[in-house]
Amino acid sequence: MRRELEEWGLDPGRPCSLSSLRFVQIDEFYPINPLHYNSFHYYVSRYYLDGFGLDRARALLIDCSRIGLPPGRRLEEVWPEGRWT
Repeated sequence: MRRELEEWGLDPGRPCSLSSLRFVQIDEFYPINPLHYNSFHYYVSRYYLDGFGLDRARALLIDCSRIGLPPGRRLEEVWPEGRWT
């Protein structure tokens, strides 16, 4: 692998930077608090944004706490006994 990288003019000893990439979250488990460990938002934040060093300002994420609950309902009421955290 090292030889192949060098043939393409890449330094195998230099880590690549992913900070200029954009990330778009295309799925979520609805409705779920984005801070819950089972939400895809949480997973993406922890393992993609933090894990790979992606820039949060360049990420488009789905936040279920800000979208589409029936009028007058709160996210906490959707889950029995408030088990959304």
